[in-house]
Order: sequence, then C-alpha cells, then structure tokens
Amino acid sequence: MWLMFIVLALLLTCILFAWFSFIGLILTAAILSALKTLCGTFKRRILVEENPATAKMPFFLFLIPAHNEAEIIERTLQSVKAVDYPRDKFKIMVIADNCTDETSSIARKEGAEVFERYDLSRKSKGFALHDTIKKVFSEERFQEIEALVIIDADTQIEQNLLTSFKKYLQKGQDWLQVYYTVSNPDDSWRTKLMTYAFALFNGVWELGCSATGLGAALRGNGMCFSKDGLLRRPWIASGLAEDLEFSWHLRLAQERVYFLPNTRVFGEMTSQSAASKSQRRRWEAGRKALRSEFRGKLIRALDIPLWKRIFYFIDLHFPSLSELTILFSCNFVLICVLLLFEVAPKNLSWLLFFAHCGFASIFAAYLVSPFFIMRLPLRYGRIILSAPYFIIWKLATMFGKHPDQWIRTARGNQTKENQTQQNQRENH
Repeated sequence: MWLMFIVLALLLTCILFAWFSFIGLILTAAILSALKTLCGTFKRRILVEENPATAKMPFFLFLIPAHNEAEIIERTLQSVKAVDYPRDKFKIMVIADNCTDETSSIARKEGAEVFERYDLSRKSKGFALHDTIKKVFSEERFQEIEALVIIDADTQIEQNLLTSFKKYLQKGQDWLQVYYTVSNPDDSWRTKLMTYAFALFNGVWELGCSATGLGAALRGNGMCFSKDGLLRRPWIASGLAEDLEFSWHLRLAQERVYFLPNTRVFGEMTSQSAASKSQRRRWEAGRKALRSEFRGKLIRALDIPLWKRIFYFIDLHFPSLSELTILFSCNFVLICVLLLFEVAPKNLSWLLFFAHCGFASIFAAYLVSPFFIMRLPLRYGRIILSAPYFIIWKLATMFGKHPDQWIRTARGNQTKENQTQQNQRENH
C-alpha cells in the first residue's frame, strides 16, 4: 500500500512541476515586460511624441453584441462615444441578437447602427459575431473599416482604447486584447474576488503569455481584430467559450494575440449566487469542450515548434487555481505522511518536500503579483482570505447540471425568478 502512495506522490509532483514551472515562466515574463514598459514610459517623457495631425488614423468599427440589454446599452454607448479619437474615424454597431426588449430603439437613439438578428437555432455570442462580421465584410458601405473592436453590452471603456489599438495595428499586429476587469468591484465579496481574479488571469497571465511569444488569449471583451487578419483567419468560434475557442484556432494557425496592459475595459459582474453558479458552470463546460477539441489537433500540429506545442499543451490542460490549490495541498500532506512514517527513502521524501516548498514560493509570488504588476489596490488583498470559502462554493457548483447551450447571465439586480422566466420564454 505504501508503495502505491509513493508512486502517487511522485506522479503528482511531476504534474505539479510542469504547472508551477509554467507559472514561473509566465510570471517572470510578465515582470520583465512590466519593467520594460515602465522604462519605455520614462523614455517617451523625454522624447518628442508622434504628431497626431500627421499620424495615420485607422478606421474602427465597434461591434457590441447585445441580448435584451435595454437597461444598460445606453450607458455603454455613451462610454464608447467619449473615446479620445476622431469621431469621423469610428462607427458603432449594436448586434441586437434575438432581442425582445427596447435594445434596438435605444441604440438607434444613441446614434449606433443596429443589426437585428433573429435565429433561435444558433443562439450564442459566437454565432452573432460570425454573422455580423460576414455582413460587414460583404457590404460596400463598410469598405473603409480597417479594424473591428468587440466589447460586451455592459462595458465601460477607457478613453485611450482606440489610440492604443492604433499603435499596435500600425506595427502590423492583427490580433489585440486589452486588460478586461470589473466595473462594479465593491458590490459584494464575489465581485471583489472577481476583480482580484481578473487581475491574475486577464492581467498578469495575459501579459506573461504575450511576452513569451506564446500569445495572449482572447477574453471576449476588449478585443480588436484587423480587417487583414480576419480576411486571413475568419471568425469561426461558436461554443460556450467562443473567445478561448478562437484563441486556440489562432494559435494552431501560428497567429499571435498581443496583450495591451495600458488600457482597460470594465465589465459588470453579477453578485448573485445563482447567476454566478450558472456562469461558472458555463465557463467550466466551455473549457472542458476546448480540451477535447484541441488536444488532438495540437499533437498533430507538427508545423508548430515542439517547445511551443509543449507549452500550449500545458496551457490547454492548466487547472483552475482552486483545483491547483487542492491538488498541491493533498500531495503536500501525503509527502508529510511519508516523511513522518519513514516509509520512503529519506532522500526522496525530502526532495519531494523541498520541491513543494519551491512550488509554494512560486505560487505565493504569483498570487501577490497583481498588486505590483497590474497595480491592483492593496485593499483587495483581504479578499484572498475568502479563497477557502470560494473553493468550497466552486466545488459545490460542479455537481450541478452543466449547460449545453449559451444562457444569458443576469445583470445587476435582476432577480433569479425574472432571469429564469426570461430564459424559459427564449427557449420556447
């Protein structure tokens, strides 16, 4: 029996070594990139800036998928129109996707073009984007468009969004993703935890992946695609996690997504337990489907360098922080038991013990990194204390039914009953 435990401890340590080594690589790259950006900012202060009058200004089209967003679409459009960019150099299109409320009329009043789409057999943000992008590139009146900017209907944007995209597009970079964070961080412990988690996954992780050359992942909100890029690699994602799905299509095609840390979009997160569970199950179901879809494709992609495929494989199968914490803790306890009862070679037991001490150091550095890399206010550090409760809550959500189709997440103060009634009406 002890031999089985020893083998199990060795196996789990090897798996943890791969994951924590990857975290170390991403974290190191993120730190170096942040320092490089800081130095670059200092240099630009003493150099002559680009003359806006002579600089080429790409023409942008904002695409805003919206499903029954009458309560918030006006605020989003006002945020977009306040962007620091010539008004004659961008257009706004709201995709009213299977809407049954006043989303379309409110969007038109705010000066946006509206594409009303009704297709109950193809319900998802991915399908909506596919049909709209196809429409845009097939109509002559949109020929001036040079890049598409995709934001969610509950989003506020920073004013430098388009000027930041412009700089990267002029360097020939076709796929861009900005820092996506939370617009209502202090509504509840959940939104506070999401703010911290987004600083990790949408900030530090994205910056590190972009800096290593692996390419960032698309996060669904705050994305920019050049026209040339989309003509070369059309949008084909329609699953439960359409943003990550398209990211993996791009990676297999050896396209690279660049992360922009100097500008942000802010999305509204729900503070309701039921809505949070539904959203979490959708994300987990989407991630599981992606692993099944791309595992074999990645192994067969022999045109991608071997080192990059190994890192992609680790990334594809990387667990959530909750799962990683549980696995690390269980294996650490197992190793301590082996040491206590002296049933394994002493050198091996101590080697495993110190390896886990190294893992813990990397993990701790990663967990505090948002505060100095993404400049997350220190007051959000207290929310880490709720992590044990969140882990238990998340494990409980895994026992519920996972969705097989897209379901709209409740916004703001929308009640569970109202959201359930709305989803039932849409499914009939």
